[in-house]
Amino acid sequence: MNILVLSYSTVVKELLKMVFKDITTCEASSLDEVDGDSYSAIFIDDSLSDLDEVVDEIINNFSYTKLVLIGSDSNLEDRVDISIQKPFLPNELKDILTDIEESSKNSKETNILNKIEIDRIKELMSLDEVRNSSSFVDLLERKESLNLKSKGAKEMLFELSTLDQKELKNLLKGAKVSIKIKFKSSDNE
Repeated sequence: MNILVLSYSTVVKELLKMVFKDITTCEASSLDEVDGDSYSAIFIDDSLSDLDEVVDEIINNFSYTKLVLIGSDSNLEDRVDISIQKPFLPNELKDILTDIEESSKNSKETNILNKIEIDRIKELMSLDEVRNSSSFVDLLERKESLNLKSKGAKEMLFELSTLDQKELKNLLKGAKVSIKIKFKSSDNE
């Protein structure tokens, strides 16, 4: 078993090192310092800057059994396998290790898509369904829920922008609508 620990916090690193004393552990403060791309578990401390981008990078470019967030970031909880709140006890980490060992044994027998890959497939399938239907407006009139990202969301917004205010109000009456717009920072481009 090998573990990657990404943290700026010396306290977190030392505590993990104590618990993982018999396990191969790679410690780093950023992904630039990491050599490998395959780990039994990756522990990410919420002290890292650009935490969203770090998680994206790991999900897209690393192989792992469990991705563990140390700390609290409600935006990431659905993208990691396990979330540990600070302060935490060493026993919590030992329980996670036991879970990782069991998962590693099971994953050797079958290759299972991780949650993010499954979500991407669902998104692509729903986008394909949306494109095959006559329009986004038709789907909304049938009160079908939509969860679109990127190009699909842009297409839907464009189509909705062609409606007048009264039509739009009637179409979305009783619906819960949320829009999240995220721009890449100029540092990451």
